[in-house]
Amino acid sequence: MGSLRLLTTDSVPIRQRRTYWREALSQTFAAADVAVPDEVCSGTIRTSPLGRLQLTASDGGPMPAWRTPGLIAQNESEYVVVNLLGRGVARVEQEAREVYLRPGEFTFCDMARPIHMEFPDPYQVKSLVLPRQALGLSDSELRQISASPLRSDMALGGLLSLLLSRLADTAGTFRPRTGELLASNVVDLLTVLADEQLGRVSEGTPSGDAVLLLRIRTFIGRHLADPDPTPRGRCVITFRPELLAGPSLEGHRRPPSGRPHQHRRRPTPHRSRLAKAPDRPRHHRMNPDRPRSCKGP
Repeated sequence: MGSLRLLTTDSVPIRQRRTYWREALSQTFAAADVAVPDEVCSGTIRTSPLGRLQLTASDGGPMPAWRTPGLIAQNESEYVVVNLLGRGVARVEQEAREVYLRPGEFTFCDMARPIHMEFPDPYQVKSLVLPRQALGLSDSELRQISASPLRSDMALGGLLSLLLSRLADTAGTFRPRTGELLASNVVDLLTVLADEQLGRVSEGTPSGDAVLLLRIRTFIGRHLADPDPTPRGRCVITFRPELLAGPSLEGHRRPPSGRPHQHRRRPTPHRSRLAKAPDRPRHHRMNPDRPRSCKGP
């Protein structure tokens, strides 16, 4: 199972809480600063690995936080953070854009560039930290999608919102191999979403066609990690477990005819047994001298 790390101000003396929280943010994401009095500074961060990614759930009180060019020069970062708001409201400003998030909405944040975040009320943020190169985007492309609103009422946005929330809630419960498979699926979905934001996805393209496949792979990956899956989940996992290692975005294609594959209908097990059963007389008399076999309860 993945190791879960907990950072909290609860056991920290009041006069040291702001310093402690600043260090906790810096260790988890990148060097940052906050403006909040010690006596009201409070927060908890739970972190767990997911393959090569990192899952984080942060709870805190009202506060602004930022990452300035000076802090970036002291502590460079090659990570992108996908921030999903679970509770409260948030304002995120980066690349001369600002977005206001409500619960269930998320955005990309590039930790290699200045960023300002403000939480006017108590909040919860569920975050996914991944290497910048994992998305395969250039610097200019990443700038275009940073601090852009990703709403939960979007088809793919809604799927990712639920998935990221569930992954953060179950952080630390996945076996290493399961975590790697889930991380691969999440990166695939984020890549498709980034393509949509950049206007590169249209009907019939490999990225557009892959969305349904990725939904299936994500569903299976989530249920594989469930210690007590539902009957429906067990049925899907048993039927097509190979989807977890299925084709990548580049390799996925529809059949040339544009029609779904036709599968030959198999006979039911009952019919198969009847076809193989030897001919027997309809009526026969039991030999009274032959002992009957008794089966136990």
